[in-house]
Amino acid sequence: MTNEELAVAIKQGGADDLKPALWDRVKHLMFKLAGQYYESYEKRFTACGAELEDFQQECYPAFIKALEAYSPEKGYAFTSYLEYHIRNAGAELLGIRNADRENNKPLDNCTSLDKPLDTGDSKELCLADIIPDSNSQEGFEQALQTIADEHTREVLHKALDRLDKPLRDVIVLYYFEDMTQEQIAKREGVSGECIRQRKAKALRKLRCMAELRILREEQNIESRLHFDSRTNTRAYFKAQQRISEIIKRGSYLSYGQRQAIIYDCEIEQLAEDNAEYQAMTRFEQLCAEYNVWEK
Repeated sequence: MTNEELAVAIKQGGADDLKPALWDRVKHLMFKLAGQYYESYEKRFTACGAELEDFQQECYPAFIKALEAYSPEKGYAFTSYLEYHIRNAGAELLGIRNADRENNKPLDNCTSLDKPLDTGDSKELCLADIIPDSNSQEGFEQALQTIADEHTREVLHKALDRLDKPLRDVIVLYYFEDMTQEQIAKREGVSGECIRQRKAKALRKLRCMAELRILREEQNIESRLHFDSRTNTRAYFKAQQRISEIIKRGSYLSYGQRQAIIYDCEIEQLAEDNAEYQAMTRFEQLCAEYNVWEK
């Protein structure tokens, strides 16, 4: 049977068992179309936190929609319907909506504040520089005030070195020397508003830097774990490496990636705990066998 004959049989009812057969025929074409569409708009997908795998998961629902829409009377090949619905699925992931249709899916409508902007005069300017995000900025300020380990300090100092001196000075004086904005303004001979703007701009630039995004993701994942991951080095450093690889590629950690890293850390920690427990149990057995405690 041709693709078109299979589609007609399925639409006529009572032949749902043919769906897997038709899907097997067309899925590779759909994955190819999804890959081409993703490649064309990769930066936009990345900014939305959508990966190629996310798009590929939309291929089967697009296949079902194409099947429902297929009309043999029009004389078009069934595969021509696939391309249309694949493009629609991609558009929905990117947040492109038809005017007559409301779409409230968070992933469809999100844009990362860390998304770099092509301004021609600043490679470090990101969307956060023009759209204020008070919650994110407050969280970043809190992180600056609670630096507790050498790794965090080292990363932060390297990031500060990349700021222009006026911006760096404001951050250092405000967060590390406990000066108020008014005191900094008096010292620098500028207005308090000028210092406020410098501080806000410095924080936005810091939040756009890859090394600090990596650090934030590490801390975010660590806070979700049920153990102190920094004391369990193998699980922690594996997570750290995966986060670093993703972000240094210019990507953003998707929800699925974050959950996978957390899950892997917990599984590895359970394995380590189990191995330690077995070792201690065996040690106690040997001690009992040789009457170590009695000696």
